Amino acid sequence: SNLLVLFEETGGNPLNISVKTVTAGILCGQVFESHYPPRRKWSTPDYINGTMSINSVAPEVHLHCEDGHVILYPP
Repeated sequence: SNLLVLFEETGGNPLNISVKTVTAGILCGQVFESHYPPRRKWSTPDYINGTMSINSVAPEVHLHCEDGHVILYPP
């Protein structure tokens, strides 16, 4: 069981307090050296001209949240 304690500030209105609960799970992603890089990397001038190999570009992973939410990294 959880306990939430709120302290009213002088002149505050405790009726205006709202609490939004969010269920947080584990957020993870996997990427390996054998994965292809993003398609946008394939259209760079160096790749098109043949001066860059697709094997020299690292794969990437991108994490996103729903609108109004952010992923915070530990400081």
